[in-house]
Amino acid sequence: ERRLAVKRRAEERARREKERRLEAERRAKEREEEVRRRAEEKAIRAVTEKVRRKARSKAGKLAEQMKLAEAQAAREARERKRKIEERKREIERYLRRGERYYRASQFARAIKEFEEVLTLDPENKLAKDYLARAKKGEEAQLLAMAKAMREAEERKKKQEAKEEELRKEREKEEKITEHIARGRRYYNQGRFSEAIAEWEKVFGLSPEHRVVEDLIIMARRQQLERDKVRARVEKELSEGRRILDVIRASYTSPIDYVEVLHPKRRVEAIEERVEAVEEEVGEEIKEMVEKKMIGPFEFEGAGLRHVLLFLARQSGINIGIDDAALAELEIPEVTVATVSPMPLAHALELILKVKGLDYVVKENYIWVSSEERLAALRETETRTYRLRYPVRAIRPVELTIPDVEEEEDRRGRRDRRDRR
Repeated sequence: ERRLAVKRRAEERARREKERRLEAERRAKEREEEVRRRAEEKAIRAVTEKVRRKARSKAGKLAEQMKLAEAQAAREARERKRKIEERKREIERYLRRGERYYRASQFARAIKEFEEVLTLDPENKLAKDYLARAKKGEEAQLLAMAKAMREAEERKKKQEAKEEELRKEREKEEKITEHIARGRRYYNQGRFSEAIAEWEKVFGLSPEHRVVEDLIIMARRQQLERDKVRARVEKELSEGRRILDVIRASYTSPIDYVEVLHPKRRVEAIEERVEAVEEEVGEEIKEMVEKKMIGPFEFEGAGLRHVLLFLARQSGINIGIDDAALAELEIPEVTVATVSPMPLAHALELILKVKGLDYVVKENYIWVSSEERLAALRETETRTYRLRYPVRAIRPVELTIPDVEEEEDRRGRRDRRDRR
């Protein structure tokens, strides 16, 4: 029993020890749980406080942002209101300026102003109405301006045409005056053919020029009278030569006939007159050959004689051709064409050189032959020799030769009297 009591006491002690240990473990666990719970509560309180602080900070920021947003909205509202008011004022200004330009018929500026109004207010009826009317006015104005410009251009062209016509008329008058003046100079110098040629040029400018027609008639009369006088003079000179030849053939003497015949001065005057007339006629023919304009002309397979006849008729100068030289030509046909007038001398060179021919100017005509024949003709010399025979008794013979100049003056006065 004692052992049982001891065992029961030991078991009781063990049980109590175990209970104490369990109680200690339970209390330790409770303490740990309390510490853990307090730590969690502390952490929760810290987190909550932190969240509360963040929430308060965020709320303050939100409140501040809300205040800023409200202030910004108020500013924007005021700005919008200001802009609306400003736009209304701008619309009013554009409308007033557009109406002013429209009334002043400055439609382009008015259209610009009304378009500005529609840019600010696309539904503005007044601006649309004015814009349509301004465009119609501008179109009418442009049409009127185009018409005015066309009329101005037409007037300008008419004025320019009139000025051009007046300029051409002045130039034509100047040319006519120049031709008439040059013709008068030739006429006063006795160069009637050149004077007539100058005056005939006036007909190409003014076909109805009566003054030139009268001048040409007068020049042709004077040329005809001069030709008549020249023919009479040449006839008298020829008669004088024949008389001298008869006297020289009838009377032979060692004495010089010119010294025997009376008057000596008249014989010398006749000879000098003959030489002067021949030289004058030759120079006049040469000058006409150099200056007389021919053409334009065109020949194709024409005979050389026919071509020279055409040149003679065009120039008014006699042209003769050597038949022997013409017969020597292998191809007597001529093919030539010109596009502008040229002097007679150039035309002759153009036609004759290709055929191996040449020409020489004589007193009253142009002679055409081969170059060899003309060279031989140029080399021909004429020499005069005085013959002396035994002296014999001769009777003095007095030769009466008319005064050519006096006869010419007398006949000229008679012709002028007959004309009057």
